Amino acid sequence: MVHAICSRGVVLLAVNPFHVYYSIEARHYSMYFALSVFYLASFIQMHKAACLKTSIILAIFQGLLLYTHPIALFYCITMNAVYLLLLFSFHDAVRDKVKFFAIGNIITGILFLPWVITYLHQIKYTYENFIWAFTPSITGAIKTWGSITLGHLN
Repeated sequence: MVHAICSRGVVLLAVNPFHVYYSIEARHYSMYFALSVFYLASFIQMHKAACLKTSIILAIFQGLLLYTHPIALFYCITMNAVYLLLLFSFHDAVRDKVKFFAIGNIITGILFLPWVITYLHQIKYTYENFIWAFTPSITGAIKTWGSITLGHLN
């Protein structure tokens, strides 16, 4: 199962227009995508076999993902919320899974603690110095998507 997810992640990585576009830069997008796939695989592994080992693996990938890019915080929050919703919608051994899920997130919080000050500074700097190239609109979003996926639209 994990192998199938990783294989699909590699295929998505190969055809993703954002990754292809940004792969010419020496930046962190490839690592972010790879860690996202491993993070998702560790969620699935923890759901199948909730134990301390899978909690630690989840915490490691979640921590590494949080150190990679500031947007990862929103991805991790969303993944955790969805996982909790799924856990509580099914009633098979929820208590053990929630316990190990909480252990993994506590470990992640401890791993991420040294980076919180820097993270908050990055967010403050980004929002203070962010200038839109054009006023955001639906047509602007469509043109941007078209220029990335189909080439330059005239």
